[in-house]
Amino acid sequence: EIYTLSLHDALPISPPRAAVDLNRKYAACTNAEEVLRIYAEKGVRNDVNVATAFTRLSRGAGGDSRGRGMRDACRRVRLDPRFKGLLEEAMGSFPEYGPQALANCAHSLARLGCGGDAQERRAWRCLVESAEGSATKFSAREGVNVAWACATARTGSSTLFDLLAIECEKKAPRLNAQELSIAAWAFATAGRATERLFRVLAAEAAPRVGTFNEQNLSNTAYAYVLAGVRAPELFDAVAREASIRAEELSAQALANLAWAFATTRHPAPQLYHALADQAERRVQALGAQNLASLAWAFCAARRARSHPRLYHAIGTEVCARLQNPGARRHFAPQAVATLFLACSAAPGVPYELFDALSQHALRRLDEFNVQDLANCAGALNAVGRDTAARSLLWSSIAAEAARRGGRLGGLGSAALLSVYCRSQPLFTAALRSTRVLQIGRAHV
Repeated sequence: EIYTLSLHDALPISPPRAAVDLNRKYAACTNAEEVLRIYAEKGVRNDVNVATAFTRLSRGAGGDSRGRGMRDACRRVRLDPRFKGLLEEAMGSFPEYGPQALANCAHSLARLGCGGDAQERRAWRCLVESAEGSATKFSAREGVNVAWACATARTGSSTLFDLLAIECEKKAPRLNAQELSIAAWAFATAGRATERLFRVLAAEAAPRVGTFNEQNLSNTAYAYVLAGVRAPELFDAVAREASIRAEELSAQALANLAWAFATTRHPAPQLYHALADQAERRVQALGAQNLASLAWAFCAARRARSHPRLYHAIGTEVCARLQNPGARRHFAPQAVATLFLACSAAPGVPYELFDALSQHALRRLDEFNVQDLANCAGALNAVGRDTAARSLLWSSIAAEAARRGGRLGGLGSAALLSVYCRSQPLFTAALRSTRVLQIGRAHV
């Protein structure tokens, strides 16, 4: 049941002073329960009250943080009848809101994770329609906040993003370093990046990279890769700054920067040396996917042979985690296949890594897609199948591919066929059936 106090019916028209006093009450709240209690008792009197209430709710519920506990806290707020009442009341008045209130509401709803149920989706539609009419009125910061909110909530219209992009181009000089990074991330994540906008953002960001924090550095590089826009001067500046401040970078940022520079093939030898040095020291802080991304990035950038100690550190850490049932569950099929393939071409890797990866892959082989199967097979072909675990994985991949039959994808199937053709006659002996070969030929 939705608890609601109508803005127009339940409350008499109030003088501005009453709205100001009420806003102070909302602004003083330190947790979500205080906000919801005030709403139940006092309601809201204008758009500023609503925006302040949403802002304090998102902060009080931990909307700035990550982790399951914070997600659960935000979910509890969204399920509270008082929040649903506030949301219902707000969406009916969004068309009347000023640009600052709209931007603040969008930002807070995104941080709360809104968008999961019918009411929240309806609220987003109302907010997006209202934002389209206010796009030219948003300040530079407000426009970026709306773009970020819509990208985060996976909502927004092409019309809104196009309007925000035009305004962002005009107002880019007014954005600070963090806002430039957020703008790039938002438009790239929403799939609404334009080369013109990203050229403008790059021109503004490159001279100011020195004021970026570590998250800005990695997010900006990631955004340009995602957008498919090359920005050599910006990447040169990011590489210089990240090399100097490598010790300040989080484990996640280390992996993200390596991935971004490898994907764009932007030359940055100094950066790779700094990232490798820090990753070796902090390998225990890297998640399973980050370990795989780092291994892939240095291999793709042809820097693997220059950093054998990094691969030794990655290999040793992966082996240790795969022996722990609690830790090995974090190694998804893609991470396993990526580690297999990247480490097969790298020096310094502990030889036991490939047995550990083989044993883990055998437990979850039915979850591997065909490209992951092909990557594992290619790695086995490179490192050899002279142990029981690797030999069993090799034959199991062949059997799994044959079992899936027509469900194999074209490119993955062709890659798998190529691996096995290079390994003749071992593959012929392992596969007896010609089913995979026939499927592969059909897709080549």
